[in-house]
Amino acid sequence: GDMVELFFRREGRITAGLCLTWPAGRAARPGDLAAARAAHAYIEFNLPPAAAADDHGLTAREQEVVGLICAGRTNRDIADALAISLATVKTHVIHIFEKLGVENRASVVARMARG
Repeated sequence: GDMVELFFRREGRITAGLCLTWPAGRAARPGDLAAARAAHAYIEFNLPPAAAADDHGLTAREQEVVGLICAGRTNRDIADALAISLATVKTHVIHIFEKLGVENRASVVARMARG
């Protein structure tokens, strides 16, 4: 099936993501894509301010990685989205865990939700 990924940015950083899919055998219609664009603009405009990740001493790149982790992206997805190597993503994730004092991705998401 077809798939559209929407990324939401706040102050130039990805803060959320959404994936719309259509079942196999049913392609997205032009109206579907127009609705996705309209929903993207509406949601992005109404997003709350990004969590203050920099309060935790994260670099700008680490903040981008955190945003993608919070959007449920895998290390491979993050590497592709940021055009960096998988090894670099893993290094960023390790540094993020250390700076936030967490041991897993779910804890990163929870920590960012608390601010």
